[in-house]
Amino acid sequence: MRNRFVTVAALAGALVLVGAVPANAEDPVEFGSSPVVDSAGVLGGDIAAVEEAAEALSDNSTVDLFVVYVDTFTNPSTAVEWADATATANNLGPSDYLLAVAIDDRAYYLSGDSAGPISESDLAEIETTLIEPALSDGDWAGAAIAAADGLDDAVGGGGFGGGLMIIIALVILAGLALVIFAIARSRRKAGERGIRSEKAGQAAAPQIPLAELQQSAASALVQTDDAVQTSTEELGFATASYGDAAAPFQQALAQAKEKLGEAFRIKQKLDDAQPDTEEQTRQWNTQIIQLCEEANAVLDEQAEAFDELRALEKDVPGAIANVARDLAAVGPRVAGIRSELAELQAQYSDE
Repeated sequence: MRNRFVTVAALAGALVLVGAVPANAEDPVEFGSSPVVDSAGVLGGDIAAVEEAAEALSDNSTVDLFVVYVDTFTNPSTAVEWADATATANNLGPSDYLLAVAIDDRAYYLSGDSAGPISESDLAEIETTLIEPALSDGDWAGAAIAAADGLDDAVGGGGFGGGLMIIIALVILAGLALVIFAIARSRRKAGERGIRSEKAGQAAAPQIPLAELQQSAASALVQTDDAVQTSTEELGFATASYGDAAAPFQQALAQAKEKLGEAFRIKQKLDDAQPDTEEQTRQWNTQIIQLCEEANAVLDEQAEAFDELRALEKDVPGAIANVARDLAAVGPRVAGIRSELAELQAQYSDE
């Protein structure tokens, strides 16, 4: 479903556009000597700071950032196709990343080649924790500079530094109550999709702000994707160490991947060019949260058993002694059972 670029930022509903100018249609652009194009005219005197951040990223790492601000995406009008056309026109490679912002479309996109050095989960964290808050405040230059800093951290250390992890933790804690509330509501509606109104005569529960619900869903996707990747690495260790005993872990991981894949498919429906109603957006984001919770629950169910296997491995001599003791206790029974089996075979046919 994805083309040349992997789109990881399309939560337009969380964007609060400040001081937007009348929309001008904008075809895919070509970059000149500068990695920044501001057709929307929102950067003003801050364009030099954005250029400096992009140049510093290029000097300090193996990746480059290109930034473009336009009024609206046109010819093509879908974000993914627009980003692909812009990347193709400028011969962007696997180590090139593109931040495209359409001011009046209320949309933004952080795109990168799937073969690039930065993982999709890291790109998603950059989007939700760095770019989106700045755009929501109308800090256009700050969003681009934050994207450059986030890419630098990700490619430099395979992830973010302590400061950003604190920010992520605060975001997660702030949204935790909202996540639990949303999941509780969705699970009460057994056999139904999304959020429905409570029965007539009952007081309606407070509605979660749409932007906060979207933020919670995006955070849940990032965390669950990380958990699945970590579990995949653990499964390789378990299979190599324990053989058939690791089969339950493999089944649990397959179930978790299936639920995570469904969550990403719903996310893609939210990110496509087809307009969504507020009700659909709420339903689908709630489903994403629920699917992520279910995927994590499946993995957690196997965590205790996996820990028991590891504990067993740490005391191999003791485990062997236990097995020997059990065999000694069962051994005397074998002769008697064989005698009973012989008598049964003498009385009955094989059938």
